[in-house]
Amino acid sequence: MTKKRGEAEKLAAKIKGVKAPIIRQASEAGQLFGSVTSRDIAEQVSEVTGIAVERNQIAINQNFKSIGLFPVEIILHPEVKVEVIVNIARSTEEAAKQAESGKALVADTGAAEAYDADKALEEALDEKALESLKEREASEAAEEAAEAEKSKKKSEARATKKAAKAEEEAAEEEITTLGDASAAAPASEEDDE
Repeated sequence: MTKKRGEAEKLAAKIKGVKAPIIRQASEAGQLFGSVTSRDIAEQVSEVTGIAVERNQIAINQNFKSIGLFPVEIILHPEVKVEVIVNIARSTEEAAKQAESGKALVADTGAAEAYDADKALEEALDEKALESLKEREASEAAEEAAEAEKSKKKSEARATKKAAKAEEEAAEEEITTLGDASAAAPASEEDDE
């Protein structure tokens, strides 16, 4: 084990399981007015642990754009990785509640009623849309069937034409072969005389 790896493992033991709260402005639905980047996470983990963490050590695929608790991997050494929890919230109180519950706090007041109204509207529209969709699908199926029949007839016509052409070529070849044979036959009879 190398010296750097040993140091990284000691740091990993201190950082492991840390919950780093990040306070950002967000809508009632939990969408951030901006995003949380690897730089923000590195700064907050460094502040909470007292250990210098660089943004290039934070392994995230994309920035976070909503409140909640997110596991993030920190790469201290190519062979040493540690997971921390990033707690994105609108306030320190909210961050504490999220840390306790393990869930994002999103406003439910009025959202359920609005959701029910939207769902009822969708269901009403769904019946009409469903009828329309069925009619459209039936029409498309009929068009596809007609197209398939047309394609089948074209294929049959091509096959018939090709077969007729093949028969014609075979007949011409037979005539040519018979003509060659009859021309060759009298010549051999003349040789016999």
